[in-house]
Amino acid sequence: MKILSYLLVYRRLLLIVLTPLLLLPLPLIIKTKEAECAYTLFVVAIFWLTEALPLAVSALLPAIMFPFFGIMGSKQVASAYFKDFHLLLIGVICLATSTEKWNLHKRVALRMVMLVGVNPAWLMLGFMVSCAFLSMWLSNTSAAAMVMPIVEAVAQQIIRAEAEADALEMSCSNGSVNPALELDENIGECENTEWKEKQINGYNNNVASTVCTVEEENEKGKEQVSNLSEWVASKLTPIGSLPLWLIILISCLIVTLVTEVASNAATITIFLPILSPLAEAIHVNPLFILIPATLCTSFAFLLPVSNPSNAIVFSYRHLTVMDMVKAGLGINIIGVAVVMLAIMTWIVPIFDLYTYPSWIPNIPSTNGTGL
Repeated sequence: MKILSYLLVYRRLLLIVLTPLLLLPLPLIIKTKEAECAYTLFVVAIFWLTEALPLAVSALLPAIMFPFFGIMGSKQVASAYFKDFHLLLIGVICLATSTEKWNLHKRVALRMVMLVGVNPAWLMLGFMVSCAFLSMWLSNTSAAAMVMPIVEAVAQQIIRAEAEADALEMSCSNGSVNPALELDENIGECENTEWKEKQINGYNNNVASTVCTVEEENEKGKEQVSNLSEWVASKLTPIGSLPLWLIILISCLIVTLVTEVASNAATITIFLPILSPLAEAIHVNPLFILIPATLCTSFAFLLPVSNPSNAIVFSYRHLTVMDMVKAGLGINIIGVAVVMLAIMTWIVPIFDLYTYPSWIPNIPSTNGTGL
């Protein structure tokens, strides 16, 4: 038991030391750029999942490991840490900060509570509808950055109300002669705590957005320089002999997995040129495979660094990485299931998927198993 307790105490140190050592045979035995890139990817991903290091520190590891392995030059890596897209994120964060400074988010939160009530389910529905509407006109990152201060205000109001109720109950049970004074003290403490949290969150928003965008740009550089994703995608070629629904399912699962650690654009740019010839080889309308694969690139729900929106939510420190993994895994499974249901039912007549397009060269079919 003592050994187990020591392991728990020093688990972060053990992860930091043992993870690179245990994975080291990968680049030493398979001496290719793909293996070296995969080694870097696995180390960073494990550090993200376990939070052995702060996310910002883990995101800086490629800046050291890429030049060390010769995957990318220092100049290329450094340029990937700040792109024009980052200016958009900075502007959105400034807008969110100004919203918090002038308490606009509290007004919006109060109005939303008045409209939908204090039931958590209705509040969640209200926020989901608001985000969905904003994301139609703004980027997902902008929508998340604007809505999260409102969500935080509502959460703080709920916490404050619960604190007031608890204080009132305690004061009544203890026979206090002036419960109002105790309530005022509790409310003051809540307000001070809220202000401190806001100051911390304002800084964390910047850090989280930087971490996320660094991850996306670095992963994109990985695919371009080391061809790791091309190697993974090329392994899909032998599945052409399987039933069509199984080919679609495998493609969706692989794309969903890759998009958790790579940008959506880079993922689909790599996989579409592989999946399209695969569909032609088995004499199937390419849209049958390309549409679900494209939809699955948006299922980046597992990690804070999977997309900027996740990072912004994670920066408020109400969730851990494992909380996001547990919730995101279920959403990923549901998303893939819905895509599979759609592609095998109502999407078929919309795009006439059972008809082989005339503009595709007629290649002899190699799929003898049918659908």
